Amino acid sequence: MGTGAGPIDIVYVTPQGKVVIVETKLWRNPEARRKVIGQILDYAKELQTWSYSDLQREVSRRTGTKGNIPYELVKNLYPDTEESEFVDGVSNSLAQGDFMLVIAGDGIRSDTQAMVQYLDRTANMKFTLAMIETAVYQTKEEDLTFIQPRTLFQTKEIQRTVYITDFGDAPQADQEPSKSQSSPLLDQYWMFWKDFIDNLRLDDPDQPMANPLAKGNVFFSMPPSGKTAWLTLYFFKASSEIGCFLRLSSSEEGESLYQALKDDAEAIEQELPFPIEWDDKNARVITHRRIDGNWPPVKNTSVKSYFSEVVNAFVNTFRPRLERLSSSPD
Repeated sequence: MGTGAGPIDIVYVTPQGKVVIVETKLWRNPEARRKVIGQILDYAKELQTWSYSDLQREVSRRTGTKGNIPYELVKNLYPDTEESEFVDGVSNSLAQGDFMLVIAGDGIRSDTQAMVQYLDRTANMKFTLAMIETAVYQTKEEDLTFIQPRTLFQTKEIQRTVYITDFGDAPQADQEPSKSQSSPLLDQYWMFWKDFIDNLRLDDPDQPMANPLAKGNVFFSMPPSGKTAWLTLYFFKASSEIGCFLRLSSSEEGESLYQALKDDAEAIEQELPFPIEWDDKNARVITHRRIDGNWPPVKNTSVKSYFSEVVNAFVNTFRPRLERLSSSPD
């Protein structure tokens, strides 16, 4: 089914009106996991902007049949389905992002930490995620094929969160300024972050990207999850500075990770190509630079270069350490 984010492999709808998105993949390379997760989340974010009429129109186009085709297809299998209740159910599913997202592929191997970081970016949607490994077997004569589906992450609960930092709340998803909230300043921030993130290339292919925001900061989720560790790029008008910091939460896990990083401070400071400060009070590692001139300096070409350098260096330096520390039995 065609969408603004690309064609979805399979779309189902339950008799109660819940939308199910299925993406199928052959698990051939290490980037496949990262790409398919980002892809199916893009589909979900796109469908959240749809109305029932949008869905009906696209299904009619793809099936070549006119009428309320989503309802008719479901009613053929479940005759007791009431049209008004079904339409209301689908409308609510779309509006709330209440989807079932299914990734199906051969040889899927779970990477829970990576999954959590991607899910942290979409806390405004109520979706549930299933990963189904489809093992394919053939008889020796190759005249029969058997497919055995098995789900991953059984009984695994993943919590999605909203970040709270010294520079305000981080919205749960892309936040383009609405007409009621729009202002020249917010518009400038939105356009800057959108262009910056679209063109940002990081050394680490598994690092989830930030969402562009209509404010002076953006957030990159870090291991073990975005509720525990995140990077912030920011503009700070009060001191005419821009910068980047790694923030650990005030939880027991966050405090333990911060202390472990600080114990390795000498090696970290030698590895980073710029000076950093250790903020024990707020469990942050920060670097910053003063910017003179008009505010915000979104048209200053050196700003994007600076942000690219610092976020890439922070990811390269801290992500492997956080992964190792969070997976350690100690």
